[in-house]
Amino acid sequence: MKAEQKIANYIRMNPWRCVMDFGNGLCGMGNPSLWNLEMKNREGNLVAAEERNRFVLEKADALWLPHVSPGGMLDRLVKEMRK
Repeated sequence: MKAEQKIANYIRMNPWRCVMDFGNGLCGMGNPSLWNLEMKNREGNLVAAEERNRFVLEKADALWLPHVSPGGMLDRLVKEMRK
């Protein structure tokens, strides 16, 4: 199964079925109780994106990453977490 299909399947089975528009082009999907913790920095810049990604990686029970761009932000954060 291709990554795009797996992502589409995840969105369809998302138990919260919540997608929220935070403004400034920023949307969130998942458990709304996490948004209050995670979404302190709602800026649309790379610093805010890294903070959000780091928060999710630190709080996740398990990770499913169908595609990570080599050398990208997520690749770097995942490698840092595995140290």
